[in-house]
Amino acid sequence: MAEIVGTFQYTTERPLLSFITLSYNRPSLLLETYKSFQKQTLPNWEWIVLDGSQSPLISTIRQLLLDRRVHVYRTKGNEISQLWNIGIRKSRGVYINIHDDDNLKDPRFVEKVVAYLEANPTHIGCTTYWNVIDGEGTVVGLRPPYDSSSLTIEKLRNENCIDGGAATYRKEILDALHGYDTKLNTSEDWDMIIRACSIGTMGIVPEYLH
Repeated sequence: MAEIVGTFQYTTERPLLSFITLSYNRPSLLLETYKSFQKQTLPNWEWIVLDGSQSPLISTIRQLLLDRRVHVYRTKGNEISQLWNIGIRKSRGVYINIHDDDNLKDPRFVEKVVAYLEANPTHIGCTTYWNVIDGEGTVVGLRPPYDSSSLTIEKLRNENCIDGGAATYRKEILDALHGYDTKLNTSEDWDMIIRACSIGTMGIVPEYLH
């Protein structure tokens, strides 16, 4: 279930990319995430926040809702795939990215991902390279680069080689697949990547943007 907390009137222009984030009692992370979104060089995005905190994050939500691109919903239950699917239904973006609240995006993320997908209209989505950071935001590792030929179904079934937060899908693909599998209680993002790649090509933006 999702109860709307607040939202400004939607803009008349459809956002190019929708970020979807689940939040549980971590307001400081929500604010850090929002700061990384504010820095995007292409500002045509929206952010769907599904807040399952034990008590409403009133002060944080008030700050976020000053931006009409942000939409916050109070949720009940902790079934990740069900909540992601609620976010997909609420979103209006052409493309969708599931963004965990402890992740950050490079300021060029939306610009680069949208440009890639619009240049490759037959691709079901794309992923970027990604950094591994510690609690202080220091980069402590990099995912090794890979090329598109390595992203075969066989490889994906044997290895979860795409970070869920680095992957962006066309909304129409997620709708066609009926969202995330609600029968799973783990590896929901891995399952989605495999199912999506079984019907089309997942492209790669060869830059560290996540």
